[in-house]
Amino acid sequence: MSTGHNQPAGWSLRLLGGFELVGPQGTVEVPPGVQKLLAYIALQGRSVTRSRVADDLWPEVDATRAATSLRSALWRVNRLGPLLVAGPQTIRLSPVVAVDVTDLGEMAARLRDGAVDDAPFLGSFNLELLPGWQDEWVTLERERLRQLELQVLDSLVEQRVERGRLGEAVDAAIRAIRLEPLRESSHRDLIRIYVAAGNRTAALTHYEGFAKLLHRELDIAPEPATTALVQPFLRSRPQRQRSRAQPRGGGRPSGSRPA
Repeated sequence: MSTGHNQPAGWSLRLLGGFELVGPQGTVEVPPGVQKLLAYIALQGRSVTRSRVADDLWPEVDATRAATSLRSALWRVNRLGPLLVAGPQTIRLSPVVAVDVTDLGEMAARLRDGAVDDAPFLGSFNLELLPGWQDEWVTLERERLRQLELQVLDSLVEQRVERGRLGEAVDAAIRAIRLEPLRESSHRDLIRIYVAAGNRTAALTHYEGFAKLLHRELDIAPEPATTALVQPFLRSRPQRQRSRAQPRGGGRPSGSRPA
């Protein structure tokens, strides 16, 4: 589908859940090679040199052939509409194109600042970025989005606890744990919420399960800050129960661990 260049707005590029370009007249059919160029530039969020674009998108060919492929892809993009701004040395996304990944990042920043409610956009993190694409630059961006989601969940836990919404804080902490099971700060958040809610049994049960997980996977013990949350409860237990609460061998007190 071809669209006139005099249309100043109305373009949307969706990369979460699959590639889709929507123009002023509706969905636009985009060839695979052009899809990669548009997605790559959009995910950079800034101007990128032509040489870098060519190297990253056509790594299997020499520089001359990669540059030729880039020129061809740019020509095909230009036929679709005003999507890219290509100069002699750099390429960037046109400001008339809205990108869902960029919008997600902006909403995440506003949520961390306490400026927006969490409900409208959290579901976007459930959508995989460009599913089926195996390019290294896509894999790196998926990891960046995973880390962004963890940061958002950390902020949600803090905000919900401050507002007394402990049940919803538990949900956010559990979601973070599922995303990265060995991330101790998320487990500590969950234990802290249980303690704040007066749910000693849940706090102890989760601590013991996490201690066993760390011992089994990394051969280390929980950090002192984590153990301190349940230490008063451990002391009040009979000796037999306290022994069972510790992983065999105690685990090494330090080592490589997720944050």
